[in-house]
Amino acid sequence: YAILKAVGMDPRTLLSKTPPPTVPYSEFFEDINTIDFDTEIEKAVAAHNYRFAVRLLYLKCLKQLSDAGVIAWEIDKTNSQYLYELKNDEQRSAFGLLTRQFEYVWYGEFSINDAVYNAIAHSFSDFNKRGKVV
Repeated sequence: YAILKAVGMDPRTLLSKTPPPTVPYSEFFEDINTIDFDTEIEKAVAAHNYRFAVRLLYLKCLKQLSDAGVIAWEIDKTNSQYLYELKNDEQRSAFGLLTRQFEYVWYGEFSINDAVYNAIAHSFSDFNKRGKVV
């Protein structure tokens, strides 16, 4: 309960019978170097596909970390592998929180609303603004 509340999710939605939105199979194999993230995030939010928008935020963050040279992006690496590549403890901790938020939403298949999405999007924005991704 505490973990779900900490990432801004409503634990009552876990027992909901509403199925999470489906994501087309092809969207699982993104090459982060070919995605126009801002445009695709806008499209996902406009379609109320907040779950996919969170995925795009996470992939955008991975690209920024890769472009900064602090991780080596590869399509088959796990999120944990990226965390271990980060040498800066503060950056690793902050990115670890973003990773947990992403994993709860994406792999946990939790349905989220605009308020939860906005909180998560703010976390990603704050990560970037605080200079964690240069």
